[in-house]
Amino acid sequence: MAILVKCPKCKCDIENDSYFCDQCGAELYICPQCKTFGKGKRCTSCGTELVRAKDFAGGAQPTPASQPVSQPTPQPTTQPTSQPATQPTTQATEVPQQASNAYSPSAEKTIRPGAPMDNAQPRPQPGHIVCYSPQHIRLGLASGVIIGRRGHYPSVFANFGDVSGNHARLDQIGAEWKITDLGSTNGTFLNGAQLQPNVAYNMNVGDKIRFSTLEFVVEV
Repeated sequence: MAILVKCPKCKCDIENDSYFCDQCGAELYICPQCKTFGKGKRCTSCGTELVRAKDFAGGAQPTPASQPVSQPTPQPTTQPTSQPATQPTTQATEVPQQASNAYSPSAEKTIRPGAPMDNAQPRPQPGHIVCYSPQHIRLGLASGVIIGRRGHYPSVFANFGDVSGNHARLDQIGAEWKITDLGSTNGTFLNGAQLQPNVAYNMNVGDKIRFSTLEFVVEV
């Protein structure tokens, strides 16, 4: 079970393995000596200079709080930080044009009773999930992709504090696509119904999936 601590800036409860505050979005700094979050440049208990929580947890060269860190603006075109077996694509593009439903006489055929339907079209496969509001986000799919603030698209979800760090997982099993809630705080929804945690559900083109309040549509 995650341990809750106070954000030094807004004083809201957050998980002790967070890199950013879920409520105010502030980047968190930690004392490498006391292992506690702090505010300012130095620890108020031992005087050690604070470093970025992300660098401290990942073993990278810590960035002191006294050194300004430019925060990148989240871009919906960010590639996943960890490459799954198949490279997912992320790009913000225009809404795909819908196929025409107009009747075409040339498409009509005479079919004898009992004849096999050899011209049946296969069911379209999910290829992207697209959010149209509050901003346009188009994410390419690959089996094993993790949705969340610490998943494969961290910069996309960094500003959505109600989305958990590891919120949900998308998997391709044979010809089927599955979506699994990973025990998120605010829930994952498929066509309006909340998913049970750690249970895989079928996901098809046209379905609406929602991570907390952020809604996507499954598209080809």
